[in-house]
Amino acid sequence: MTLKRKNIMTLMTIILTISLAALLVSPAIVSAADNDDKDKDKDKDKDSKKNNKGQNHIVNMKATALPNGQLAYQMMSHVIDSKDVTVQRYGANPTPSIPGPVIIMN
Repeated sequence: MTLKRKNIMTLMTIILTISLAALLVSPAIVSAADNDDKDKDKDKDKDSKKNNKGQNHIVNMKATALPNGQLAYQMMSHVIDSKDVTVQRYGANPTPSIPGPVIIMN
């Protein structure tokens, strides 16, 4: 075996070894990062339960056939914290649409 070929094979072995080591180590790093994110999410959930300032949305839609037979979404009602906002947000007679109506939540 020539010296040049031996050097190339040695270099390829080193590159392969580093690549395999990176593959074996990276799941542990990702797993640790995921655990940190989960802990942060748990803290956010606890904080949001303490400061429950969210709104309760009740959305009622139905599938309505368009003249071409294709089904579309039609807003039937949208209630936020017991206040009906259907007419205000979607008009007196919401028409079926594809894609469905845009639901805005603050």
